[in-house]
Amino acid sequence: MATELTPRTWYLIGVGLMISAVAMGIVAFGSMLNGIEGMRRVVVPGRMTITLPAGTSTLYAEQRSVVDGKSYAVDGEFKYRCGIDETTRKVTFTRATGQVSYSLGDYAGHNAWDVDVVEAGDYTLVCESEKQFVMAVGQGVGSAIVVALVGLLPFVIGLACILVVFFKRRAQKRG
Repeated sequence: MATELTPRTWYLIGVGLMISAVAMGIVAFGSMLNGIEGMRRVVVPGRMTITLPAGTSTLYAEQRSVVDGKSYAVDGEFKYRCGIDETTRKVTFTRATGQVSYSLGDYAGHNAWDVDVVEAGDYTLVCESEKQFVMAVGQGVGSAIVVALVGLLPFVIGLACILVVFFKRRAQKRG
């Protein structure tokens, strides 16, 4: 009695999963790149006005950055203190939850502060530091990284599917 071979259709399913994973990765990477490049940036230390949307924003301390065509880079660790100078509107300014860091193209930084404002508008950011660096204001860098990592799952499942079918078919042909 001849053994029935596992259908080749499973190869297509595996390849489809891998292609969808690559597409998810490209979209997530593009979103993250646009998000990082599109953040509003200010050079600190000092006092400067930043525009914040209603809700939560994250301030990212950047070791490497570009502002108005000028490159900034800080070697090694640097210490800084920051806050929002606001007395009339409600502002919550806390250390960032979790650890998100990025190094992409001209930009490298990490999340430093979470700022939650009820009312969108201009706020005064005050930072003290011995070194000049860039503070970027953004949202969602961490979520783009998570989407890219989750995109690995269908790739791994697709690859496993292809390998299992290959070895199963090979054993069925021999047996």
